[in-house]
Amino acid sequence: MMGNARFTIWAHRRGGSIFGDTSRPVNRDGLTLSFSEEQHARAECDRLNASTGDFYTRYTVEKETVAQHQVSHSDLERRIAEFNLFRSC
Repeated sequence: MMGNARFTIWAHRRGGSIFGDTSRPVNRDGLTLSFSEEQHARAECDRLNASTGDFYTRYTVEKETVAQHQVSHSDLERRIAEFNLFRSC
């Protein structure tokens, strides 16, 4: 199993806000805002921190490792055959 590093931007809200103390990944268009290169993530994080007018919110970059599972060619062929068999029923 191999892994690729992804750099995700998180929004942190301090407890003094009306929503309370929370942390969550930033979503843009329904997808988590993450980058494959740290410098791109840091640049976007800096842009978000500079443009926010909210005193209680700050943005940070967190590194995640995304696991990639290798599927053998024969296993892939078996899965496709099972799918095709299921569709024909």
